[in-house]
Amino acid sequence: MMNRRQGLYIRVRNNTLAWILFVVVVGPLIGFAIGFFATSLDPALANLSTPQVCPNGTLQTSDNSFSNGPGSVTYKLTVTCLDNGAQQDITGQVEVTVGLVFAAAALVVLAVIAVFLWAFQPAPADGESS
Repeated sequence: MMNRRQGLYIRVRNNTLAWILFVVVVGPLIGFAIGFFATSLDPALANLSTPQVCPNGTLQTSDNSFSNGPGSVTYKLTVTCLDNGAQQDITGQVEVTVGLVFAAAALVVLAVIAVFLWAFQPAPADGESS
């Protein structure tokens, strides 16, 4: 039977698990949401996804705005792939792809910040547990 001193243990500070959860789960979800919805606001972001969703054709974006009533405006982005004369609506694929790009960027940025904060934490004083 192994006693407490044997085996592999990793000492975890109280807030380390919270940072890991935030960096790995929450950060990319926020990045995905920002990228997904930012594509509708700025159609130029659709060009980030061209190699993945329309590799052999050209990407064409059209954004339309219309009013549903007084004080309300709706914006609609349509992205089509023009490939050998065929048109295919790929708006959803573009939004998801740009969302994934933003999620990856958020993951990298938050991971760098977390490593920086972890690496430069002051050492615990003598007698304190870390």
